[in-house]
Amino acid sequence: MDLNIVTLPKEEALERYRLYQAAVRRSRHAADRLMMRAYKSLSEGQGVINLIEVLKAGGVHQETWLPKLAVMRADQPHVYFRRRNNGAGFYSFSERYYITSKTRKGQALRLQFSIPENGQPFCSNYSERPGDYWDTHSAPVPPIPPEYRPADALSKYCILWEVPVWSPVRPPDDPVLLRALGGDLYAVLAHWDLTEIEKMVLASILGS
Repeated sequence: MDLNIVTLPKEEALERYRLYQAAVRRSRHAADRLMMRAYKSLSEGQGVINLIEVLKAGGVHQETWLPKLAVMRADQPHVYFRRRNNGAGFYSFSERYYITSKTRKGQALRLQFSIPENGQPFCSNYSERPGDYWDTHSAPVPPIPPEYRPADALSKYCILWEVPVWSPVRPPDDPVLLRALGGDLYAVLAHWDLTEIEKMVLASILGS
């Protein structure tokens, strides 16, 4: 998974953080607040990504035209994806809610993530589209291993991962733990691979 992570030496990031911290005290501009949070994460040794750009760059599976990457709030068991016209699509915590149109509430709660129009490749040839092209598809959200599991509420975090096959019973690949900074920016807290035992246990629980 290519995350295109932005990093910075801790000392340099800390200096920039303090500058923006002082600026926020004076102006409280939204851009200054987001800069401050981003530099704070960088000063703590974390990387920063633009999540929507990562999802767009992840591409789609050749046969199904479904995205190779998924994201959802860490306390949710599944993610649901439904494509829209011209390369747009929605990731949602539910197959009923926040799945057909962009909503401010869903975005704020991190229960909906939207791919903009032309954000992903799409099949323009109707005869080549698979039969479930417009269906809602689901995948399980990866569990967080104990060594990376946050002490506070999982609802404050998100997980990004690779979806080898969109299926509610297929274990995920290559998860990344994220914390929202603001807008589309997220701090990268951890990145791990599932062990063979973890995959076996998940497959058993999911029923594959």
